[in-house]
Amino acid sequence: MKAIQLEKPGSFRVIDIDEPSAPGPGEAVVRVHQVGICGTDLGGYLGKMPFFSYPRIPGHELGVEVVSVGQGVTTVRPGDRCSVEPYLNCQHCHACRRGHTNCCHHNQTLGVHCD
Repeated sequence: MKAIQLEKPGSFRVIDIDEPSAPGPGEAVVRVHQVGICGTDLGGYLGKMPFFSYPRIPGHELGVEVVSVGQGVTTVRPGDRCSVEPYLNCQHCHACRRGHTNCCHHNQTLGVHCD
């Protein structure tokens, strides 16, 4: 599968990545159809975003289609078109327990901190 990687500020390259594995319990595999470009992406490209790490497959504003779901997933099914909440959170810190998962002390944002 192909992806576009921001190798370093100002430098993109096309890379090959592995196909995703089957989804585990509570997970879904999605196919990306559209990616929005925002100020965070531009800042990463320019090298002016202090929390952006390289190399990185950018993009955290995603329009996707659900391909498959793991055991226990009941809110989406294959074929559904969705957007993605890009904040990966721990569900255990003070912010997460209060429902402020975008403020998680261990936040990893797709396309910024992780691929």
